[in-house]
Amino acid sequence: IYIKALKSIKDAGVRVKACSHITGGGFYENVPKIIQANINPTAIEFIERKVVQLGEDFLHLQFPLTDAKAYLLLTFDGKESEITENIKTAEEVTRQAGARAFLALEDPEVAANVWRIRGCLVKSVEAVSEQEPLDMVVPINQIDTFVNFINEYEKECGMRMISFGHAGDGNVHLCVVRGDRDDATWAKELDTNLTVLYRKCTELGGLASGEHGIGLSKQKYMLEAANPANIALMKRVKAAFDEKGILNSGYEDLMKAAAILKGKKIAHNVSLVVSPGSRQVLMKLIENGTLSTFVSCGARILECTCGPCIGMGQSPKSDAVSLRTFNR
Repeated sequence: IYIKALKSIKDAGVRVKACSHITGGGFYENVPKIIQANINPTAIEFIERKVVQLGEDFLHLQFPLTDAKAYLLLTFDGKESEITENIKTAEEVTRQAGARAFLALEDPEVAANVWRIRGCLVKSVEAVSEQEPLDMVVPINQIDTFVNFINEYEKECGMRMISFGHAGDGNVHLCVVRGDRDDATWAKELDTNLTVLYRKCTELGGLASGEHGIGLSKQKYMLEAANPANIALMKRVKAAFDEKGILNSGYEDLMKAAAILKGKKIAHNVSLVVSPGSRQVLMKLIENGTLSTFVSCGARILECTCGPCIGMGQSPKSDAVSLRTFNR
């Protein structure tokens, strides 16, 4: 095997280029046509105008062609001649399918702004309100149906819903926005609306998660739609690698630790630090009173963030002992 070190990707005769396909309603129908055209985009992203507006306001930047209803962002890489030909074919295919406009992002500043806005969409939503992030996936030819359903259901239920995602594999990222609802109203309406959305996703042949996983908060929605045979298979696969059931248990581990510590105090020369693995785990500990057990025994509670799993923080003093355990 011979590997040549290159100073830049241009040295290999390869260039990365992005283009934006900007269109009106029904643009998701273009996605299968783009794939069938065999032009091999490295990414096909979809964004609705209503979330782009939030990104523009958040970053104080401008997205091109502001009169569009929705956008497809395509990226290509390869040799210059290949990229040019693929972009030409992409424009032909999308315009034939009804695209209102097609813009090759030749201006580096415009291209950078487009991808900056795309990269901050979740932050731009959370700058307005708390939101519940969903990560559903549907067949590529059902993206149009699903997103249109979301928009119609948004009007029906009155809860703001903002979608974007990876059109090339059917992965729909959906932000369900809390607005000014109090805790009780938010919890009740959110559960009702998530049930409707997950059931529609399943009806279209989709799954509860495309890439981010399930966790505790989405578990019941997944189990409602999942084939019991698939669940049994996943459990058998896990058991093959984890006979003792000790890997990635998180919540269960903390519950066991709390049972050991209940009614006790840690020694004065011991520093006990607890790091819940996720917001959902922390909320469970709060709801069932377990967090108070840790606090009462003298433990310190860390925020749910990166650090403990790679040994950051809480370094022991010289000649002291440090015992660490984490569910990763």
